[in-house]
Amino acid sequence: MPLKKNNLDQQLEHARSALDGCVKALDERGVAAADRRRDPKWRSLRAKCRAISKRIKAAEGVTALNEELKQRKAAKAAAAEAPPEKPQKKGKKDKKASKDKSKKKGN
Repeated sequence: MPLKKNNLDQQLEHARSALDGCVKALDERGVAAADRRRDPKWRSLRAKCRAISKRIKAAEGVTALNEELKQRKAAKAAAAEAPPEKPQKKGKKDKKASKDKSKKKGN
């Protein structure tokens, strides 16, 4: 099944129109709104609408992840193009600090 949002929107529109037709038929037969859930046709059409809605949400999630991935790749490429920073050399230690340590060791 395609996960393109346009296709899924069309499928959802078609499923909702079928559900609306079923609701009208049930209303003509005098079925109360609370008793619709007992009708197998209504349950089936409602399940299709829910399934398509979930696929739309999944497609939106995939799209968001793809956008995030593009941004990370662009940032990584930009970082690769920039010259690497030179690591700083470690400076000499304080001679006083090292002498103080040696005095403490001797005591």
